Amino acid sequence: MRHFSADRKHSILCECVRYSRTHGFAALARRHSVPGGEDTVAAWYRRWDGTPVSLEEKQGRGRPRLLTSAEVSRHVRPRILAANRNNRAINYTQMLPAVRRATGKSISIRTLQHYGKELGVKFKRVTGRTNRERQRVDMQLSVNDCIYVGC
Repeated sequence: MRHFSADRKHSILCECVRYSRTHGFAALARRHSVPGGEDTVAAWYRRWDGTPVSLEEKQGRGRPRLLTSAEVSRHVRPRILAANRNNRAINYTQMLPAVRRATGKSISIRTLQHYGKELGVKFKRVTGRTNRERQRVDMQLSVNDCIYVGC
């Protein structure tokens, strides 16, 4: 998405004549290819006090995170890694109560899925392994362990 500087927004709004067909919000948005169109230009106009400073982006917009990045790496990441090591699908419904108990915060499943996505989890269907495949993998792991340990 293309972002405009405060000076550029200011110059666009200086052209604005409310309720005009050629210099209204919609016309300016089309002329300057503003993503979001008329609504974005109208939002700029509401914030604008006639100076470019009023149109600068401010830090801290949006809802704050429920869990800090340290809490996510302490309580969510190990459970995801454990599921990956065991070649199991990540079941957020089962993970949710444990994370709530550990953090003491009431988070939703959707938020937990969002944190999983930040950690790089891809949403896809997983095919389960048969018992024979699991035994073969376990046997290979034990053989590899002996090679590295020096059995």
